[in-house]
Amino acid sequence: MTILFILFIVLGYSVKLDPIKGGINIHKLSFFHVFFNNSKIVFLNIGLGCITFSLYGVYTLFLNGVVVGGVLKMLININLGSSIITGIIPHGIFEVPAIIISSAISLIFYIGIFRTFRKFEDKIGFFYIFLKKYIINLIVLDFILLFVAAIIESTISFA
Repeated sequence: MTILFILFIVLGYSVKLDPIKGGINIHKLSFFHVFFNNSKIVFLNIGLGCITFSLYGVYTLFLNGVVVGGVLKMLININLGSSIITGIIPHGIFEVPAIIISSAISLIFYIGIFRTFRKFEDKIGFFYIFLKKYIINLIVLDFILLFVAAIIESTISFA
């Protein structure tokens, strides 16, 4: 999933962009706005990813990667490279892994289902242990990452 995200960033960077009319509008967002918006994306990645055999997660990675690549190119082209350091990297260090993990959770879910059907003893018990051991821990990790990213985005980024 990480390799896909990097490829999508390169794709976004290579796309020809029109200059933004009226400049760039950078404004602060509240912690709750950032956290709940990102949480919604993570829940959709997990839920719809499990329904679509992880295709929704790949779609989300595509959209985010192309946007990040396009924004990087735009900031570099208009000589705002320092905005990459102050605006994107601080919260992206936590937010991007959270989105990648949420996209991968549905793949891990299907690995658990496949492994459950390969086992002949106590299928439900095995699947429950698999869910508890991997999926729930990754979801908790996801929300910790989103919490830290929201704090950084609402207080430090573009300060």
